[in-house]
Amino acid sequence: MWNEIIENYESYLDGSCGNFLSDLDIHIHSQFEVSLLVLALSFILNNKDFKAVERFNDKEIGIYENISKYDVFEILIIEDIKKKIISKDKENS
Repeated sequence: MWNEIIENYESYLDGSCGNFLSDLDIHIHSQFEVSLLVLALSFILNNKDFKAVERFNDKEIGIYENISKYDVFEILIIEDIKKKIISKDKENS
């Protein structure tokens, strides 16, 4: 799976997928990196020796672990997320 993500990421980086606006480009980069980070963390947590996990340092992995503890969207359905966003928009206007 790691190699498949890397291959797809490299294809994206070499322009095989076309060009995107910078905001979307940043988002796509982040999705590839987070995918690799989640895999790296799973190797670490399962005590599997996989050299490629060195792509991420301990601080990056620790930050991801801390953030993922508070992922409130993980247990919500799309409608719940929309309601939260709309209510925040109303509070801020």
